[in-house]
Order: sequence, then C-alpha cells, then structure tokens
Amino acid sequence: MVTLIAGKFRCTSCMQDAFAPCPCRTTPPKTRLFLDDIRNAPNSEWAVVRSFEEFVAYVEKNGVPDVISFDHDLAFEHYPFCDPDPEEKINYERFKEKTGLHCAQWLIEAGYGIKLWRVHSQNPVGAENIQKYLECTESCGLHEARNVA
Repeated sequence: MVTLIAGKFRCTSCMQDAFAPCPCRTTPPKTRLFLDDIRNAPNSEWAVVRSFEEFVAYVEKNGVPDVISFDHDLAFEHYPFCDPDPEEKINYERFKEKTGLHCAQWLIEAGYGIKLWRVHSQNPVGAENIQKYLECTESCGLHEARNVA
C-alpha cells in the first residue's frame, strides 16, 4: 500500500519512497508516464506526454508504463473557467480535444492493463471523473490497478 506523506509517495509498511526498492515490494516502478498539457513531471524519471494523441502513441510504442499520473484538462477548452457551469458536471461532447478521462477510457477499452495510477489534475470534477472511472473498471475486473495517490 502506498500513501502520500509530506508530499512524497511512501510505502505504508516500511515508509520507503514508493518509487524506490523496499522490502515490501518485489520491484519498484521502472517506467512512469506523466500526462499533462502544461506542468512538468516531478523529476526526470517520468516520460511526459501533452495530449491524447501523444498518450496513445507512447503506449502503442512502449507498452503500458508501471505508473501513470493523469491530468484531466489537456487543452484550454477543458479548463473550468471556460465552462458556463463548472461546478456541476462536465459536458464532454462539446470538447474538440480529448481529456485525461478519454486517455484512461482508451487504455481500458483497448484492452491494456494498468498498473499503478494517480490523478494530479487541479480540476476537481475532472479528477473525480478519472478516479471514479478507474476505480469502477477495477472493481468490475477490467484491470487490476492501484491508485497510488
């Protein structure tokens, strides 16, 4: 089990950095993918993709990474201040560009497994949509991922 403590992901059993070897896990994550249109990854160990198209291309070329960190808003049109009613529900049909939710959906619907994941989006409604989708598909047995957030 992994938890966020003082800004770092840590193993809840031994308190080691979640991305480093520890006695509780057999192997640390080797590949990390950071999906975000603007922000940079936490460090150089993460590959960065900025759009749905780059996400799909990365997975098709390299396979599913050990950890994926999802942003929801991948284009200006996705930002809540562009939405007339940002607090309620996101109307995905009005978007021309695909979001981080579309990336998560593509990954599962294309039959790829997902290992560890987290959502780092500052859009609370979009972040919740990704989290609920991945948790629901996990409970339905479509993948065996763990949320490391």
